[in-house]
Amino acid sequence: MKIGRITVIAAAVLTAFACGCGKVKETKQETPDENEEMIKRELEKEGFNLSGLGTYVDDRGCTVTICPEGWPETALSSVIPDPGYVPYVTKTSDEEFMAVYTGIKKNQVLDYVESLKNHGFTIDDAESDGTEYRYEAYDSYGYRVIVRYNTGIFMVDIWEE
Repeated sequence: MKIGRITVIAAAVLTAFACGCGKVKETKQETPDENEEMIKRELEKEGFNLSGLGTYVDDRGCTVTICPEGWPETALSSVIPDPGYVPYVTKTSDEEFMAVYTGIKKNQVLDYVESLKNHGFTIDDAESDGTEYRYEAYDSYGYRVIVRYNTGIFMVDIWEE
């Protein structure tokens, strides 16, 4: 289920911060945060290995990269525009591409959605803006994209149906 995987990736972003990924303000903390430990356990249940930064292949055959250097060049990532930010986590396979960003403002996400629309992602489009902003649509080739944004975390996911 796509929503479950997106939630797991959002949790991976929080864990990536804990691992030192990106520009994170250092804080003195004597004991691990209970929420951080819960996130790590949930990610381990989903097959994520967060023992360090870098790249590995999960049990579904997806390549997961924590703190990648930039937008990866894959068949699916080439279908959508590069937002121009360095992702904190990417997940790639022949069937799916996902990138997760942190520290992004909502207006930047809305600009990216406009860019997706300009690239043809307008078929059966749906947009919601409650506690979480969400945009999803298809293009004429059958690719489906979902963009989610909540409190500085921006996720884009694409696959072919």
